[in-house]
Amino acid sequence: MKTHPITLISLLLLCSIVRAADTDLAAQHAAAVGENVLQLLETQDVEGFAEKMAYPHPFNRKRVSDSARLVLNQAARLGLAASRIQLRVKAVVAKATGTSATPETKGMPTSFGIRIVLLGEPMGDSPAAKPLQGEYELALGFAIEFPDGWRTIAGIRWSRFPDGIADERTKREVMLVSNIDTRAGVPLRAADDPALAALGNTVGRFLQQRDEKILETEAMVSFEEIWEALLRKLNATGVDKVPSREDVEDSWNMRRGQWVGSARGVLAQAAALGVDFSTAEVTLLDVTAEHPYMRGVYGSVNGITAEPLQFTFSVKSGEPSNMGHPIGGEYTLTTSRGKRGPNRWTIEDKIRWEKLPDGLLREKELADLEFENYVGEHGTLPPGTAAPDVEIVRLDNGTRTKLSDFRGEVVVLDWWATWCGPCQGPMAELQLLTKQHPEWQHRVKIIALSIDDELREARTHLAKRGWTNTFNAWAGPGGWTSAAAKQFRLHAVPTCYVIDVHGKVALAGPPMGLSLTNVITDLLP
Repeated sequence: MKTHPITLISLLLLCSIVRAADTDLAAQHAAAVGENVLQLLETQDVEGFAEKMAYPHPFNRKRVSDSARLVLNQAARLGLAASRIQLRVKAVVAKATGTSATPETKGMPTSFGIRIVLLGEPMGDSPAAKPLQGEYELALGFAIEFPDGWRTIAGIRWSRFPDGIADERTKREVMLVSNIDTRAGVPLRAADDPALAALGNTVGRFLQQRDEKILETEAMVSFEEIWEALLRKLNATGVDKVPSREDVEDSWNMRRGQWVGSARGVLAQAAALGVDFSTAEVTLLDVTAEHPYMRGVYGSVNGITAEPLQFTFSVKSGEPSNMGHPIGGEYTLTTSRGKRGPNRWTIEDKIRWEKLPDGLLREKELADLEFENYVGEHGTLPPGTAAPDVEIVRLDNGTRTKLSDFRGEVVVLDWWATWCGPCQGPMAELQLLTKQHPEWQHRVKIIALSIDDELREARTHLAKRGWTNTFNAWAGPGGWTSAAAKQFRLHAVPTCYVIDVHGKVALAGPPMGLSLTNVITDLLP
């Protein structure tokens, strides 16, 4: 087919016009971002900013308004009052880095790197205002380009100030959140955050002084902090019904007791090996905060979490262990989760030995350490482990049965609770499995095991939803600390175990990621 020259020229012109129109629209959207940010700093209207710039959902709008409020608070701390400095937009970098895959915004351009550069000029001849002169930069969190412009999912934050105007703490905090936001997956280190190094030094003192109270009082949050944070959260979300202080405190004391108990276990394990840190030179080498994430207000250090936290120490000592080997070397302690507050990091889970110097452990002790490291990292017993023969309570008649009563069948053991939102979807899916696979009758037992405080809570919940296709049971009193939960080292719900016909763990983890049908089919004799 031959194309007429005029037609070809027309097509080329049309493509050029479309590209120009696209470019103009992108420039308009970028300019609007700059104008909205400038207006926020000038008028301090956080709700107006959120209305224009937030992804259109109440949750995201609140996130954006909270981050905008933080930006203004930091600006006030630095003395960026409108009467002292004039700001204007120098540049807005709003380049798409991908496209959205969610149904509501599918195909729309997305960006993790929108930057707004402002120029600051002092107002008048005041000497105090001259240091404020220079370039300022703000950044938007993950943003989507809608037909009417860019909107952010996360919020806005400061990312750069002119030299000399921010105090050391503010500079470090801005750098910290910038590192987390722009280096996804890169761990934080003690050198990145003095608060992280301070926690590491606290852990070092705990080892040398052999006193779990040091961790309890200095490295863990208090109940008062927990209670005040809960009240602030409930108030901010408009929740009227507040749980009783006694119930919250009971739950907190249970978790705190587990954490303190793990610290006691760390000391006991060292003592059993003949390792005494009290006369040794213990030096913090590093603290590694893996997978840091801003869970609080976007742009704030308050609420940053890391999973896990690792503390590495150099120990110098000529004292021998029980094996006759000098105890000197590198030691690593790990906790599954740490959290950053306004002024400090805290331990948010049990603590355990991750690594000990060569020569300290016998073969069995090495195997035990590997076992504990697997449990700590995955939150489940490792494959091949004999499933604990726990006693559970049937919900239909209140009688007790043991896991070994189902030996010879493939057992799917799903740990759940009525208060656990993520548990409900997997529970509904489990109801369909036996219907879809009638050939599994008398060969597969699907057990839904509740860790609710009371049996009647689980029974009522299941009856209301008609979830009766599973073998429904209760772990017993104590919830997380029930005998069954402790023997399975339960760390989170939902957690699902697939146990083979010989009573050994075949697979374990979050239920929706286990491909249960395929796993069960492969295990059936």
